[in-house]
Formats: sequence, structure tokens, C-alpha cells
Amino acid sequence: MSTSIPSGSERASRTHSDRKPPRNATAAVVGAGDYIGSAIAKRFAAEGYAVVAGRRNGDKLAPLVAEIEAAGGRCMAQALDARQEAEVAAFMARADAVAPLEVCVFNIGGNVAFPLLETTERVFRKVWEMACYAGFLTGREAARAMLPHGRGSIFFTGATASLRGGSGYTAFAAAKAGLRATAQAMARELGPQNIHVAHLVIDAGVDTAWVRERIAQRGGADAARLVEPGRLTEPKSIADAYGTCTSRHATPGRSRPTSAPSQNSGDPMKQVEFHFDFGSPNAYLCHAVIPAAEQRTGAWFAYVPVLLGGIFKLTNNQSPMTAFREVRNKLEYQQLEMDRFVRRHGIGRFRINPHFPVNTLLVMRGAVAAELDGVFRPYVDAVFRAMWEDGRKMDDPEVAREALDGAGLDGKRLLARTQEAEVKERLLRNTADSVERGAFGSPTFFVDGNMFFGKDRLREVEEAVVQTSPAPAGAGRA
Repeated sequence: MSTSIPSGSERASRTHSDRKPPRNATAAVVGAGDYIGSAIAKRFAAEGYAVVAGRRNGDKLAPLVAEIEAAGGRCMAQALDARQEAEVAAFMARADAVAPLEVCVFNIGGNVAFPLLETTERVFRKVWEMACYAGFLTGREAARAMLPHGRGSIFFTGATASLRGGSGYTAFAAAKAGLRATAQAMARELGPQNIHVAHLVIDAGVDTAWVRERIAQRGGADAARLVEPGRLTEPKSIADAYGTCTSRHATPGRSRPTSAPSQNSGDPMKQVEFHFDFGSPNAYLCHAVIPAAEQRTGAWFAYVPVLLGGIFKLTNNQSPMTAFREVRNKLEYQQLEMDRFVRRHGIGRFRINPHFPVNTLLVMRGAVAAELDGVFRPYVDAVFRAMWEDGRKMDDPEVAREALDGAGLDGKRLLARTQEAEVKERLLRNTADSVERGAFGSPTFFVDGNMFFGKDRLREVEEAVVQTSPAPAGAGRA
């Protein structure tokens, strides 16, 4: 996704009275300079994030830290050379250790002007390292931290040069265009995994000391001092744009997204809803192959936790084990089909749970709690693994807590939240909504309102996605 920021201070700045309560999330700002970077850090601190700010000279961050803390926020500063791979990796690891890394902003500029014949190899390389290569390192390491959490936003600050080169800006234009392409590639790869990537083009002059110096060089000191109102964009308005992008695209995990990730062509990615219950072995088998389906189709599978027992009750349905118990050869054939599916997709760790059927009320409520806590994807992975790979009895609270703790989650907290009214009500609502839309079991998929039931319908799900998705940009061109 690329977004252009118009000139002028059209967006009102957030005041301290708008400060939100602390949240269990970190925002990392790489290139936290005195203007745009600092404004971004203050915006996310006001949103309740713990901010980890980095710039080449860490001592220059002291005023920013003091201002954020005086306003009741949290900010940690660190000297950072974003061209150094080890430093970037350590910076992101530190940010993620403070609280789950949820937002990362790459804001390093590198805006220098040299006539073409005066642009040395060293100048070109150094500008590229600052404005492009450092962005690649930042995005990669941010993704490395975010993917286990199943969510996140990575933003890159662009410029007019991201779109078109100007006279005297050969090195800068090459670097910024490269950064834009890097962001586009990251967006396509990470979008299906619930990591929102956006490249914001600041197609305007920003009210900074450097810009005013440039104006003074061209028109004299009075020209810089008497800039007409609205000509320059205030750094705070750019920070507000980042805040808006985050609030619009933030999701509490992979279930019930508020908006689908975007492809860089501007078309939304096709969303497939996956209504699941951990108690279904077929839901696990779908979970195992969904990543490959996402890669093939470019679609995004949004996981929706439902209670299979509740669906059966509302539809007067029964589990296959009960419904077909007296039907000769039926259950044996179903097992044969399951074995074929496992072999076809190479799902080597699957095995029938020795405690099957397992009452999943606890772990399904836990899925909703994990969604609210922002750890939905790792929770889903952990419970499916415990149920259908490790053969654990997941309706036992102690067994469930041990499995969650072993996956790096706070099992005690998540299971405690299963008793909260909000958690119970959301699971009931998900279940009732699923039935109202036609579901009678799990796994169930929805594509543009069309329902598909069972693991064996995944091929049809993919066909529906491909048939209804917009053609990729440039398709059919030589």
C-alpha cells in the first residue's frame, strides 16, 4: 500500500488529554529525528504504546524521552546505525522484549543533492545504504518479531523521489524508489500473514530546519521566515497519518479482521473466512495446508473461532462418529479419505487424539481470549499442535495451561479470561452468526458469502478465490 500525504497541516494534532491507557504493545521508530521521527514517537506514545526510538546519535534522543515521559508515556532510546545488520536485529529484539512488537516505522531520510557528475560511487552507495538497505533490514527484523504474534504494522516513510527522480537527486531517487519496491514486495508476502505493510509518500515539503535552510538558500532568510501558512506540512500531521493507518488496519489476531490487508495494486486481498473448532481433526488438517493455499492464491484466511457443539445443537446435527456409528463401512471410508489427504499434503505429524472426542469449550473460549490479547495466531498454532500432534487432553485445564506455557504464552492469564462475560458472549455470537450464514459443522469456509464445508472443499475454495479476484497489475502485458 502506498499513501500520499498532502501539504498543509490538515490534521489536528493529538493533545495529552487524548492519551490512551498503556497497552501491551511496542512501537519501534527507526530514524527518530527531531521532526517527523519525534512526532511519530509521540503519537504512538499517546496511543498507549511503549515506544523504542533509535537514531545514529542516541544522546540526541534525551529530550524526546523526557517529553514523552513527562506526558505520562513510555519511551526507551537507543543509539542505532540501521545499516548494521546486528544492530538492527538487537534493536528489534529489545523492542519485542519490552512488549510484543506491534508497530515499526522506518523514517530514515538520506536526502542529499549532488549533480550527476559529482555523484561519486561512495555517495551513491552511502545514500542507498541509509535510505534503502537500512529499510530492508528494519522491515525484515520487524517481521521476524511480529510473525510469532500473528499481527503487526510496518511503515516506511517515502518522498516525492519515491515516485519520480529530480534533477540533482540521482542517488536519493534511486534509494527511495528501491525502498518503495522493497515495501511493496514485503506487503505482498506478509499481508496474508496479518502483517500490514505500507509505504507513505510524503509528496510535500515538511516544516523542518533542513527544508527552511533550503528555502533560505534559494530565496534568502526572509523567504524562509515568511513562508505562507499551509505551504509546509507539519511533522505532527504526518505522525497522525501513521496513527490513522495503524488504527484502520490493526486486528486482534487473524480472527475477525476489521479490514483485509491490501495489495500494492490498490485492490484489497481476497478474504476467506475459516470457521473452526479445535475438536475437529479436519479443521487441523485444513490449518496445516492453509499457508500453502494462501501462497497459491494470494488470499488471506481469517480464522473465526466457533463452538462445534453449539453448532450441532443449533442445527440438530451430530458428529460423524455418532451419526454414522451404525452405518456399515462409512466410518472406515472416512478414515481412508483422511489418510489420503494426509499423504497428499505431507502432514507427517498428524495423529488421532487418544482422548477424542475432547470437550473444546475451554480452548475455544481461550481462542477468543487470545484474540483480545493479541496472541491469537500463536495460540491457535499451540492448541492445534497439542490436540492433533501431541495428543494432549486439552479439556483438562492443567494440561491446557502447560501446553500454552510451553508455547511461550501466558496460559494462566488466557484460561482465566475464559470466564469473562465478553469472551463467552463473543464465542456464542461467532457460533450463532456462523449458523445463520449456513454452517452446520467445522471446518466451514466463506468466500464472498458462498459457503464451502469440509477439508475436501479446499480446492473449490481456491477456485472461488481465483475466479473472483482482480487480475494482478500488468497481467496480459508483454
